[in-house]
Amino acid sequence: MIQCLIKDNQSYTHEFNVGNGDCVKKIEEIIENEEADITTLDLRGVKCPLNFIKAKMHLAKLALGEKTLIVLDDGEPIDSVPASLISEGHEIVAEEMCDDGNAWKLLVKK
Repeated sequence: MIQCLIKDNQSYTHEFNVGNGDCVKKIEEIIENEEADITTLDLRGVKCPLNFIKAKMHLAKLALGEKTLIVLDDGEPIDSVPASLISEGHEIVAEEMCDDGNAWKLLVKK
């Protein structure tokens, strides 16, 4: 089962089951519609808080409004890094579990 987490104005995230058609767009569909290239930062295997620090440094190189794809391990990284990025002023456009079920893809807008 794949789940998408979509940010709204009321709370950080809501879970939607893709199989039920509730998830509006998968990350691949969002990226395909982007005019600019989207960079990827794979942080699988990088422990907290180093994964957040690396994500923050990566985002610092982007122009305001640019998006990047960040891959994080399941567990503590996906529980803490998105909230930390939001507290830094970034937007989580979409989150999606990777096919292997052990990692998550985050589409982040600076």
